[in-house]
Amino acid sequence: MYKLLLLFCIITASTLHAQIENATWYFGKYGGLKFTAGNPFPITGKIDTWEGCAVYSDPITGDPLLYTDGKKLWNSNNTVVPGGDTLKSGISSTQCSIFVPDPGNPKRVYLFTTPDLTFIPPSDPRGFYSYISLETPSPSMLSANTMLGADFSEKITAVKDCSGSAYWVLYHHRYLPKIYAYKVTSTGVTTTPVISTYSSVYAAFTVGGMKISPDRSKLAVVTESNASNYIASITVFDFNSNTGAVSNARNIAGTSSYGNYGVSFSPDSKKLYTSGAIDRFPTSEGALFQFDLDAGNETAIANSVFIKKFGSSRIFGMQLGPDGKIYVSADKPTQLDVIEKPNAKGDSISYKRNVLNQSFKCVLGLPNVIEYQTVKNTDTAYVCLNSSVKIGTVPQAGFTYLWSPSTGLSNPTIANPIATPTTPTLYTLQVFNAQGCVSTQSIYI
Repeated sequence: MYKLLLLFCIITASTLHAQIENATWYFGKYGGLKFTAGNPFPITGKIDTWEGCAVYSDPITGDPLLYTDGKKLWNSNNTVVPGGDTLKSGISSTQCSIFVPDPGNPKRVYLFTTPDLTFIPPSDPRGFYSYISLETPSPSMLSANTMLGADFSEKITAVKDCSGSAYWVLYHHRYLPKIYAYKVTSTGVTTTPVISTYSSVYAAFTVGGMKISPDRSKLAVVTESNASNYIASITVFDFNSNTGAVSNARNIAGTSSYGNYGVSFSPDSKKLYTSGAIDRFPTSEGALFQFDLDAGNETAIANSVFIKKFGSSRIFGMQLGPDGKIYVSADKPTQLDVIEKPNAKGDSISYKRNVLNQSFKCVLGLPNVIEYQTVKNTDTAYVCLNSSVKIGTVPQAGFTYLWSPSTGLSNPTIANPIATPTTPTLYTLQVFNAQGCVSTQSIYI
């Protein structure tokens, strides 16, 4: 019987990045995870940091190319890149840095850093970016510490823009409810930011994370404390990935969620998770908070909160993995926890403690990465002539799907149609989010 090879050809960077570019993590006290083989397995890293860190992996192999603790930049051989020991952040900055690929050159990457505001006064409360070449086996710094702005907090996040051809990098002011969005295009970094302001009862935004949802439609900002006590500060915004603007601020912390440090969206962008405490005192009981972002207005979202308490234990940094699970650093420097089913509600999330042999390797932070919209594929399969095969991805609410050509497909407007081709065919899938942003993949049958 004649057989056709089902070959998956990824023709855009977004799908490839979603699977591979975040495949290697280094964090904490020499801890690490490798996701390339499917389920993650522990690895030993060279990084030694209390909080922020970032890793940039090869988009083809998933092997690490660069990693940083905000002070130094290492290459894949675990040696400091020449000039990479002059970075302006530090090991106690919440989200010290993030790598952003150069849209115009796949062999170059930007590294954006936040200040380390641990000490008073801080050594340098400004944000910077450096430009790195991967065009030779030994990475090199093309430029270091170009200043972007002053009085930034320790928060930073990044995302692809709606077109998929550029990136937005977001900073938050240290004292003011103000967010700065810098665009990275094929011609470089636009140093005049898009500035969004909002109302807040607080004037402290130093410590705590900031994340953009995987579907690029929302932004979440959490802040741990003011000068004396924990504060109830969890703000969710609408994010426009076309313009970089942030709007519709909603403080959903209510009266039961204080001292929030870590933050993560679920893969379907419908749940928000934060790590904090149930009262305003640093001795308060630690807890995980889950909010249903589809619940309605600000009050409804606040009232939707599910609280998982941990007694005297505390949880800190949170990061969505390429396997669709959320990893949580807990009980510094004791363990790594995981939310197995982050799209679920309440206790159905399957929260597991102390996984993957990371005991005494976790401290407060996990790698800060771009959470690319994930479209999962099977690498290779076979189908017999005149037989059928299911292709595509698992459908997610809030997305629409369009396949072309429609010939031989059971339904060209669903995520995973049945394909019955009579001749070898190149099928293209476009995935649209609510804003009309598109991710594309091609499948040759």
